[in-house]
Formats: sequence, C-alpha cells, structure tokens
Amino acid sequence: MTYWLDGGTENNKFVSSSALKELYKRSKQETEVTDETESIGSKVSARLTTEDQPSDELQSGKVGEEIASVVVGVDSCTVGTEPDDRVKDLEVFDNLDNSVAPFLSDNNVSAAEEKVSPTPFLCKTWSNLQWNVNITHEELINIVSTMLSELLLKCLQKDPSNSPTNWDILDKQLSNFVRRISTLYRHENRFHNWRHACHVTLGASYLMEKAQEDDLETNFVDSNPWHRFTLVFAALIHDAKHVGVSNRQLVMENHMLAQIYDGGSCLERQSISVGISVFLEEFPELSVVILQGNPLFMRYINSVILATDIMCKEVQLDSKDKFLRSVENRNVENDNDLRIIRTEATMEQLMLLADVGHCAQQYETFLRWNRAFYEECLLANLDRRGFDPRSGWYAGQISFISDYVLPLAERCDKLTLRRCGLKEGVEMNLTRWKAEGEAWTDRMVEETTPESLGVVSSV
Repeated sequence: MTYWLDGGTENNKFVSSSALKELYKRSKQETEVTDETESIGSKVSARLTTEDQPSDELQSGKVGEEIASVVVGVDSCTVGTEPDDRVKDLEVFDNLDNSVAPFLSDNNVSAAEEKVSPTPFLCKTWSNLQWNVNITHEELINIVSTMLSELLLKCLQKDPSNSPTNWDILDKQLSNFVRRISTLYRHENRFHNWRHACHVTLGASYLMEKAQEDDLETNFVDSNPWHRFTLVFAALIHDAKHVGVSNRQLVMENHMLAQIYDGGSCLERQSISVGISVFLEEFPELSVVILQGNPLFMRYINSVILATDIMCKEVQLDSKDKFLRSVENRNVENDNDLRIIRTEATMEQLMLLADVGHCAQQYETFLRWNRAFYEECLLANLDRRGFDPRSGWYAGQISFISDYVLPLAERCDKLTLRRCGLKEGVEMNLTRWKAEGEAWTDRMVEETTPESLGVVSSV
C-alpha cells in the first residue's frame, strides 16, 4: 500500500539508503565551503545543451527553447505558435458561469467529446492561471511532462561542459514518471485528484518564476533553476494516494495509514513515500541525474510536502516560524545555512499558496474548486467518515479565508515582490463571498443530493 515498505531500495546501488547518505554527506561538505548555487552547479555530472545532443526528439522541438512557448508558467507565461498538439491544452477562462461548478473528475469528459481550441493563449496574471476544464487526463500528462522537461533542461544547461549523452532516456523517463504519478491519484476524489495536482503544479511553477524574476538583489530566493524544478516536482506528488478524508479522520478511525505514519501528517508522509519510491525505483537514470544535480532535492521535497498539512497547528507554526527567521532576517547574507533555510521557507510558503491558489484567483475558479471540496467532504460524510459540510459551510469559508489564506497571501506577496496581486485576489473573493456566498451555498446544498453524487441508498 505504501510501496516503500518492500525494502527494494537497498537493491539499487545508485539510490539505496547508503548511496543517498553518502551523496548527501559529500554535498554537505561542499556547501560548507562554497555558495549554495555554485556548489550545486559544480556537483552536476550530467548536464545538457541543445548543441550537444543530436537526437531527433531534441531537434524536432520536443524539448529546448521552443517548449517554453507551450507551457503556461514557464518564463514569460506565454503560449506561442509551437506546432506540437499540446499547445491546445491551455485556456484562460474569463466568462465562466458563476452558478456552475462542474465535477472536476478525470471521467468528466471523454476524449471523443472534447473540443479544445488550438488557438494560442496568453496568460498574463495569476488570476487567470488555470487549465481548461475540458482537458483530458492524457492531455494533462503531456503538458505537465513538457513543463517539467523544460525546467529540467534549464537545470542541466547550467554547466554545458558536463552534458549527459542520454537526454532521450531522461526525457522519456520524466514523461513516464508523470504518467505513473497520475495513476496514483484517485478518480473518486472530487478535490484531491489528478486535476488538483496539475492545478497546484501550474501555480507553483508560476509563483516561483515570479519569486526569481529578473534575479534581483531584492529577491528572497536566488535564480537557481533547481529551486523551481524541485517545487514543481513536489507539487506534482504532494497529494498522491490521498484517500479523500482528513488526517484527523484517519487517526479517529485508527486507519492503517495513521498506524504506519504515527508521527502525524500521515497523508503527506504517504505521498512523499509513494512518490519518491516510484521516482527512485522505477526511474534510476533520471533520479541519479536529479540527485547529483541538486543534492538538497530530498530535503526540499520532504519539507515542502509536509508543510501542506494545513490542519496541523504545529506544522503551520513551524513553517511560519521558519519564514520569519529566514525571510524576514536578511542580515547575514553570507551564511550558507541561512540561505538554504530561506530557500526552503520560500518553497514552503509558495507551495501552500499554490495548494489553495483558487482562493486568490478569479471568483469563478474559486467557486469551482470550492464546490469540488464540498462534494468530497459530503461524500465522506455520507460514508460516515467526517463532518457534515451542509451545516456551516458558508461561515466556515469566511473563517478559513480570513484566518489562513489571507495572511498566507500577504507572505507570498512579499516573496514575489507583489508581482501577482495575491492579497488583492483573496480580498476580492472574500468580499464577494460574504455578499453572495450564502445564497450560492444554499443552491449548492440543494443541488448536491446523494443521488446526484452517485450514492446509492442502502435502505
């Protein structure tokens, strides 16, 4: 169930526990005497430039500079005229029906029924950043793979003198990894599903781009491309195997996951365990290159995903304290340990915002995901696994947005140098929700009957 418990990792000479410990030990020794960015750059033993690799895939534009024009959230956030079919997979929604929040399941639209415009799209603002709701599961795999491929390529291009000769293998493994991870998300979940993972992935990429933009001295995180790749990777796997109920509910049930991960945050720990196990065991060439290129990869992945346990007060206090100690305190710029902690704190906060990003985006986007989470909670309740969301949903959203999302948006506005308008987006949605949310909630409660959700009465 957890994949990690089979002990197979020790059989892999490249990524066994002992090999990883040795790699981390060597990397730690280097980071003690050099700048973090330089040490990571010097440790990369497998890098790539487009001039060094004659593969057909590379020359055809599958990877390289042209990919940047396909992926929203990469560089200028512009979708260009790339002939690849994946260009059609993105769209900005400006005219969604306020009263409709469709079921965001991968089973919602069949490939035969899909109609997606091939017109290039421009995504200028955080508010408009989202996937077309009609995109199929397969298309999301392709476009997210392209995003990660482009980001990895930038990481490997940091040191052209150490280019790998196996980019075709790396690119294929990365694509297969995304496909594999997509199978670890439960279609039955109305909120914590593959589409949510892709929405968070897109948001994380966009926010880190803004945090690193122009490589200014005022930025809180340096321009190292591994930071962005690592954050997007974490976003991709952060809810893998989510079971559709909260950690608190699993503890109350004495669920197997709560027993295995008895230190708390069992859902997050399972996602890390499963995602990293798949990464190390099934994609050895890819994992070796990434771990050598970014020796802090595992540390960042672990801390970022654990931080997404937003219902655990201790976790959130620790994350906020790390932010205050490292980001607010910039007096010791030459302290390498502080820079690493600051990068970690930045990643955590941006990840947390991306995870609830819909609360800071267009109101229609907020409603769509709000309803998806409501339906997931209701389905759990009908299965006698959690609270009844039909009572107090409207007021609960006001508290959540005011007490959690708004302060988080303010911190992330600081990290992105106010390039995204996050606080303003949250405040606009909160104001509108206070005015319209109660009536909208009443309609939603009336519409989402057990029958409409596919729940068959046992009576």
